[in-house]
Amino acid sequence: MWTNFKRLNRWLVLALLLGCAGCATAPLPPSRPPVPAPAPIPTPSPAPAPAPEAPVASLYPTESIRTPPPRAQASLRLTEQARQLIAARKADEAIRTLEKALNIDPQNSRSYYYLAEAWLLKGDSNRAAQFNRLAQSHLGNDRAWRSKVNNQKQRIHKNLARTP
Repeated sequence: MWTNFKRLNRWLVLALLLGCAGCATAPLPPSRPPVPAPAPIPTPSPAPAPAPEAPVASLYPTESIRTPPPRAQASLRLTEQARQLIAARKADEAIRTLEKALNIDPQNSRSYYYLAEAWLLKGDSNRAAQFNRLAQSHLGNDRAWRSKVNNQKQRIHKNLARTP
């Protein structure tokens, strides 16, 4: 029986030594900082790439560049279409487009300015004055637009003074 105990004791000691040896691993070497990848070599392009389409928010230089919500984007696109219609002297189409823009996003304050422009183009200075007042209340804090709105207001008052 004593021999069995000695054998068991040897196995226990051996297992204990192996278990402790497994825990005592060599320390890892200190890690080196990563080596930056080499910069790619630019290749000359044969023709310049076409300029990307400007985001809707960049149409107005005083706004920060951020992505407006989808409703505001749709309203701004309609406002831009209306601006082009006014430039093409199509007042009725511009008014319909701007009314759609305001139905989508009533906070689109540029629509009020362009509605005043469209009514001026159509010859209705009274309605132009109403939308100019709305544009002034919405755009009055914006320096770039304040001068546009004030110039528009002066043109409206000249037209009102001419009409009997």
